[in-house]
Amino acid sequence: MKHWILLALIATSASAQEDDRYFYRGLPEPSPAIREYIERSAPFGIDFTRDGRIWVSLDPAGDRDDYSMLIEDILARNEWGATVWVRGFHKRNPDVKYRTSMARYSFDCKNKAMRTLFFATYDASGNVLSSFDGTGRRETIAPGTVGDDWWEVACRSAAATTP
Repeated sequence: MKHWILLALIATSASAQEDDRYFYRGLPEPSPAIREYIERSAPFGIDFTRDGRIWVSLDPAGDRDDYSMLIEDILARNEWGATVWVRGFHKRNPDVKYRTSMARYSFDCKNKAMRTLFFATYDASGNVLSSFDGTGRRETIAPGTVGDDWWEVACRSAAATTP
């Protein structure tokens, strides 16, 4: 995982100062909104995919399950809600047969609820083990749960600006 600390070190290196057009190994520098979000709201760091997308880590690296949320989805939220991709790595979790999961959730920021729109699990080779595609039922998010933590990330700014 590439973390913000690593990025700060790279940004201060001589080579990065010579050519500041690149954020990390040839990826274009992110927009000011993304930079601000990372500095303010990504305490567990960030990850990059090969296509240059930035994922905000939702828990400390090395947990049984490592989850990340796509930053462009977080920044696209509004006062009503957010629809986000969440990626999970489950290599350290012996209780599940899958090693990776991808899910699309819709968060209702005003009413603290969520809906699962898509969920798929993959084996270590990337083969689909199971998938669900469709509109799940709306569920109220219970305090102190993983869903509560994810709602906080997906809805933090939107909830703060809601009248």
